[in-house]
Amino acid sequence: MGVTGSGKTTTIQRLLSMLSAQGQRPAAQRGYSMIELVMAVALASAVTYTVLSAVQGQQDNARAAALITDVRDLQGAVQAAFADDQYAYAGLTTSAVIHRRLAPARWIASGELRNEFGQIQVTPSDAFQEGAGASPTFRIALPAMPVSVCITALPQLMEGFVRLEASSEVYFSPANVLNGNARGDIARRACSPGAAIILESA
Repeated sequence: MGVTGSGKTTTIQRLLSMLSAQGQRPAAQRGYSMIELVMAVALASAVTYTVLSAVQGQQDNARAAALITDVRDLQGAVQAAFADDQYAYAGLTTSAVIHRRLAPARWIASGELRNEFGQIQVTPSDAFQEGAGASPTFRIALPAMPVSVCITALPQLMEGFVRLEASSEVYFSPANVLNGNARGDIARRACSPGAAIILESA
C-alpha cells in the first residue's frame, strides 16, 4: 500500500517532534554542542590567564621589593665605609665592595658581585658635580632586569640618588630632578627591555 501525502506529513511531524525533544533534554542527557565546548575552553583560558597574571604580579612585586632593599643597603654601606675619605670614593671598586663585604650577603655568595639578574658594578665617579666643593659621587650599575620588575622598583630607587642613566640616556639629575616629570613616568621610559640601569649616589 503506498504512502499518501497525509502519511508523509505525519512522518515529518514525528521527526521534528523527536529533534525538538532532543534539544529540550537536560544537558546531562545529551551531548554538548561545538559552541558550548568552545565557550567552556575560552572561559577556562581566561580564568587561567587571570590567575597566572596575579601570581606573576606578586612575584614581580616581591623581586622589586628585595632589589630596593638590597640597593639601599649597598648604598648606605658604601657611604659609611668611605665617610672618612670625605666621600672621595677614590678606593671604591667592585672588588673592594666584595672584599669589605659592603653588599648584601647573597650578592657576594659566588665570589663576585651579582644578583639574580646578573653582575653589578660599583665604581667612583666625579663626572656629576654641581660646582666647587661638591662631593664626588659613586655609581651602582645594575644589570638588565624584567621590565615589570624595573618599573615597580625604579620609582623608589630614585629616592636618595642624584642621577639615573639607562641605555646611555640620562633621565634625571640635580638640575632637573624637581621638574614636572613623575618618577613613575621616568621609570616607564627608562625601563626598556635589556636596559642596564646606572644609579649615581652622593
